[in-house]
Amino acid sequence: MFAAIGDSEGSACAQKCLVLAEQARLKAIYEKASRRRMEIGMPNLTDAADLEALAKQFGQIPGYKDAKQRAEQCLQDAETTRENAYNDAVEAMQEAEKGNFSFKWEKAIRMLAREGLNGYRDVEELRKQAEQRRKECENAEEKQRQESARRKKTLTIAAVVVVMIACAIAWCIPNVIIPNNKYQQALALREAGQYDDAIAAFAELGDYSDAAQQLSETKYQQALALREAGQYDDAIAAFAELGDYSDAAQQLSETKYQQANNLNAAARYDEAYAIYVTLTGYKDVDKLLIEDDNIVAAKKALEAREAQFTVGNYVTFGEYPQTTAGEDMTPIEWLVLARNGNKALLISRYGLDAQPYNTDYTSVTWETCTLRTWLNGTFYNKAFSSAEQAAILTTNVDNSKNQCYSGWSTSSGNNTQDKVFLLSYAEANKYFGVTYDNSSNTKSRVAPTAYAIAQGAWTSYSNKTTDSTYAGWWWLRSPGTYQDYAAIVYFVGSLDFNYVDSDSGSVRPALWVNLESKIF
Repeated sequence: MFAAIGDSEGSACAQKCLVLAEQARLKAIYEKASRRRMEIGMPNLTDAADLEALAKQFGQIPGYKDAKQRAEQCLQDAETTRENAYNDAVEAMQEAEKGNFSFKWEKAIRMLAREGLNGYRDVEELRKQAEQRRKECENAEEKQRQESARRKKTLTIAAVVVVMIACAIAWCIPNVIIPNNKYQQALALREAGQYDDAIAAFAELGDYSDAAQQLSETKYQQALALREAGQYDDAIAAFAELGDYSDAAQQLSETKYQQANNLNAAARYDEAYAIYVTLTGYKDVDKLLIEDDNIVAAKKALEAREAQFTVGNYVTFGEYPQTTAGEDMTPIEWLVLARNGNKALLISRYGLDAQPYNTDYTSVTWETCTLRTWLNGTFYNKAFSSAEQAAILTTNVDNSKNQCYSGWSTSSGNNTQDKVFLLSYAEANKYFGVTYDNSSNTKSRVAPTAYAIAQGAWTSYSNKTTDSTYAGWWWLRSPGTYQDYAAIVYFVGSLDFNYVDSDSGSVRPALWVNLESKIF
């Protein structure tokens, strides 16, 4: 084909085609190997052979992109998985040496026999040692069982001798024979993996023999089984309960480490990071916290969220009409009042609406007023999407006498559980410095939105907020001087009261949110 072009030109074209073909071949090998590496993700021991095969594939194209580095990394990952499995097996042998139970040696043997460790380091020698120790333990346990059977037989024969011996046996039955039977049953239950029943049986035995030790050992084995089943939270709780028993503290760290690795592999990076930071110094955690891009990104996102929800900051959450016409849905600005771990207390920056504390002029409390119903019904459903509602916590609202102004003797009613609520006098005093006689408190003043004003919210033409906007007055949930009055923060910033059916008061909703919600 290229000969028709001319010798020199045809030769050049042919050479170019060969180069392009070679580049396509290199690219195909590289992309196929790269895809397979991504599929493996966080490797375990069963992936070691695949990683070595990938290293060979990358090694066929050492000059293409970062193939050489990828080949080296695959070999390193394969070695790391084998080394981790090897170390776990060695730890299992060390643990077996402490208790000298055959089942622990059996576990160590299974770990040494895992696919991927054959021929690795001194695994064959270790396996032989473990099998020998298991056999020794089985012999010892058999002797113990035989000895126990002999003791039981002797007691049975002695029971028929004389009245005095019968009396001794009568004592032995509830104190030795029955407990021993229960003890053996408890051991059998544990061997069968019926851990809850075994735990109950050993607990019932109290201080009989080494029942207390066996109780801890059963809980330990149950925790290991829970971890093997991927029930990490239950396993963590079980190891934590064991305290300083055996290597429970080490197993607790290992369980958290495995849980974090699984979360990381499942792309739940923020949850994985939250666990990794509690394990600094353990295995390769410090390296992951620095070099794993996803974990680093989760850390930055958490730090950004923490900075955003610092007390005193303003955040947006939900939407509500804020223009005169009320045809908009504008993001609501909230002031962060307090933090409690991953929870934040928010209050609206502005008065969002004008509502009476109660539609009828009658004696009411926060529990029975119509404003509480409106906030947790109409407002809640209008202002927040279903995802936002899921982030709002149910608050146990304290309506005790301590939340009220001491100068008034009215009842604040029962405590309530609310998604949205109003601040009490005590809370307004705590967060805004509201007092009965401070009429120059600009911090506690609030400006109603244009929508709230259109709904009837009153504003002063002489008193302004810290933002230099005209202030209105806003409702608190505490009662006023009489039961048909409710406490308010007056437009000058001080504590006051008004008729419960007054419809010119601004509403400043408050709520607690869960910052671990994905919406944040």
